Amino acid sequence: MNAIEFKGVSKKFKKGEKFDSLRDLVPNMVKIIFQGNGKQNGELKDKEFWALKDLSFEVKKGEVLGIIGPNGAGKSTILKLLSKILKPTNGEIKINGKLSALIEVGAGFHEDLTGRENIYLNGAIMGMKKREINERFDEIVGFSELEEFIDTPVKRYSSGMYARLGFSVAAHLDPDVLLVDEVLSVGDMCFQAKCMEKIKNMKVSGTTIVFISHNMEAVLGTCSKAMLLNKGLVTAEGQTEIVVKKYQQGTSYKSDVSEIAHRKNSIVEIKEVSFRDKSGKVRHAFKQGDTIIIRATLGATKKLFNPDFGIAFYDEKGTCLYGHHSKVDKYEIGDVYGTFQVEVEYPNIDFQPGNYLIYFGIYDSQGLKPYEYVDRQYGFTVHGNKGETGLIHLPHFWRIGQEVVL
Repeated sequence: MNAIEFKGVSKKFKKGEKFDSLRDLVPNMVKIIFQGNGKQNGELKDKEFWALKDLSFEVKKGEVLGIIGPNGAGKSTILKLLSKILKPTNGEIKINGKLSALIEVGAGFHEDLTGRENIYLNGAIMGMKKREINERFDEIVGFSELEEFIDTPVKRYSSGMYARLGFSVAAHLDPDVLLVDEVLSVGDMCFQAKCMEKIKNMKVSGTTIVFISHNMEAVLGTCSKAMLLNKGLVTAEGQTEIVVKKYQQGTSYKSDVSEIAHRKNSIVEIKEVSFRDKSGKVRHAFKQGDTIIIRATLGATKKLFNPDFGIAFYDEKGTCLYGHHSKVDKYEIGDVYGTFQVEVEYPNIDFQPGNYLIYFGIYDSQGLKPYEYVDRQYGFTVHGNKGETGLIHLPHFWRIGQEVVL
């Protein structure tokens, strides 16, 4: 028996669509009424794009489906369609059984209510009676480890506390289908492990789970099958190990960025940026501590006198983790002309597991005027399981001293 069925589902959005007042909303609604919204023929209008396109899949009762892929692939859109936060543009969605979802930190919480009150609110939304919530209340609070804060308004909770309570409620209301997004990444290491153990137990008990994560170790250890998405389309589906391997061995992904992120001119062009291991082989995925070589191929139509190069690393939230320039590194490039390559080697890329993007730019000899740059269009994935938290690894040493009594 299928717990979830997606049949020819498509979902489109409009870039920059936002209504801050009735003055903006009313003309748009009139336009839709008289001109239609393009749903019948599936055509895209100005500034529209497909987040999902004619997607079909099934999840059997008791299966755990892992949905993986780069940012913008459509993963979270699927979960929001399943939870009925969004409606599909086309297609049909069927869910057999009671559904519980953890899609965003604190989704469904009222910030002015306490943790206790939000447990009852979420339970009621799920269709549970007060008696049923009473029976599970202590278990929910105990799992979240928030006993001393349970009567505090959740607006005073940290993101990690939100995630603890949100997951505890979603997982202890005995759902037939559980939806889990990457939200668990905000919790601390011990609680993440606790959540993964709970998911595995729910899997054994027959709960159907749809699990989104950039942590491939978690996907491999939890999911009975996987689906790889890219720009709203399925590029691989089936055995988890095979799908994950295809994702890890894929070419460097490009993020969907605006034109301002890629500056061009007639003097020099960045033709390609690739990531390579120390043997020179192009790779998309690396392990913590691996050597990464960033190689850029450029073409200059006239001689450039001792240009400056800049590189910066970003996480997926847009936080700059590290940046440097060849000038600052006191490396003199010399004069270049025609087609040439620039390489930068990082012997120990000790970022935590996740996806990372880079900025690459070429500047004048003073390091001030950019000739051309590509901003966060190229990226790579880091895998590992050191049992640490955060974005980077810091070399460290432990010492313990015993007080000397004179």
